[in-house]
Amino acid sequence: MASDDSSTIRISHSALGFRPSHICPQPKIVKHLKISPNGKLLGVSDVEGLLRVWSLERSAVILTVGTESQLPEEGSVVNFCWAQPYTPPFDVGLVCAYEGGKMQTIEYRGTDPKDGAERWNSGEAWEAHEGEIMSLSVDRSNTYITSVTNSQLRLWYLGPSWKTTLLATDSLEFEAGGRILPDSFFSGPCIYMPIASRVIRTWVIDLEGVRLTRAGDIKVPFDLRGIFVSPDERSLIALRRGGGGHLYSLPDFKHTKAIFGAYEKIDSLSFVYGHNAVLYSDRSGVIRLRDLSTVKDIGLLTHHRGKSIAGAVAASMQGTSNIVVSATISAAPLDPSKVMVWTDSISVSPAASDFAATMRMNSRRTLLVIVGLRFLFVFSALKIAYDFGIIVEQEKIFGSKSGFWSCLLVAVGRFVGLVYGYSAYCQVALIGGLFWLGFFLPSAF
Repeated sequence: MASDDSSTIRISHSALGFRPSHICPQPKIVKHLKISPNGKLLGVSDVEGLLRVWSLERSAVILTVGTESQLPEEGSVVNFCWAQPYTPPFDVGLVCAYEGGKMQTIEYRGTDPKDGAERWNSGEAWEAHEGEIMSLSVDRSNTYITSVTNSQLRLWYLGPSWKTTLLATDSLEFEAGGRILPDSFFSGPCIYMPIASRVIRTWVIDLEGVRLTRAGDIKVPFDLRGIFVSPDERSLIALRRGGGGHLYSLPDFKHTKAIFGAYEKIDSLSFVYGHNAVLYSDRSGVIRLRDLSTVKDIGLLTHHRGKSIAGAVAASMQGTSNIVVSATISAAPLDPSKVMVWTDSISVSPAASDFAATMRMNSRRTLLVIVGLRFLFVFSALKIAYDFGIIVEQEKIFGSKSGFWSCLLVAVGRFVGLVYGYSAYCQVALIGGLFWLGFFLPSAF
């Protein structure tokens, strides 16, 4: 017991100082989760193609893009990325990819001082590809963008006036059975694109000649599940499809160490700014932090306490403080989907505390009601079963006492079967059968 207590204390005090600052209701399951370069806006797209942009300062939705858009509707959003092609006082913006191969730039112009309304300027959507856009990424300068379909990769330049210019195109030829992962990324003047389960193709960007030059294919010794790049574009973690993950250095793609074991199946991860650590989700209700030096977990952030799964994470830095966002990818009936924002800033009060307490109180009341209904169901089932035993005159065959216990076991078995499944029902039936034999066979002799 002493060791368990000490480990609990160690983990709770080593979560890098993160605590909840916002809770954002999310009616649909999250597909993509990305923080703006300035750390003030959060983009959350769901599985139905609606993109919501949250202001992290006010904890409010300030723009919707997609099927219920505040802007001219272009269709469902399949992917998006943030961009900031020039410095303040100009602000950040979005590059959105829609169904059918369309793309669009949307610039955020801040709040109107007259009426307090949010101001957005959307450019006209254009046909970027003939097929569906499977991957969308932006470089560190927020001016170069790659869009990828299952047949080609294109490089775009985002100018100071948010005018997008096509720079180069290259085809994607890969062997039969290959699968493109939605994880294209930049590292300096290079573009990396997983074009098969074990192959990552690379290009070098020649800005003077405005073209892409293939730099060869990188072979990895396992089937890829996903690729996640550090903010400085100097390292990446490649996840194995069956479980596990490895750390590589960039741009040489040299293997450094194994970060996750083969038994660990990771859905999403993000590097933590200012720390040699990553956040990751492991199909549970929590987000874990792992130190890359010791390859050990150093803390956890509790997103759900029920059966919902938190599986999307993102991290950013605003000034000297870190921002971490986690989201639900699988929601349980009594544990709805939500997005949680965490910070390690000592100056930010946990604004989510009152709202979280209300949610916990409502959840407890709901659970009490459910428990009460289950007890009522058990009592009703037992009463009906016993009355049924009297109707069929089980007391006349085995005696009144045996009729009561037989019906009780039948009722309990039925209830357990309904709540916990067929296997539990069989276990109760087996126990009841042994009990019945032990109760009646001695009386027969």
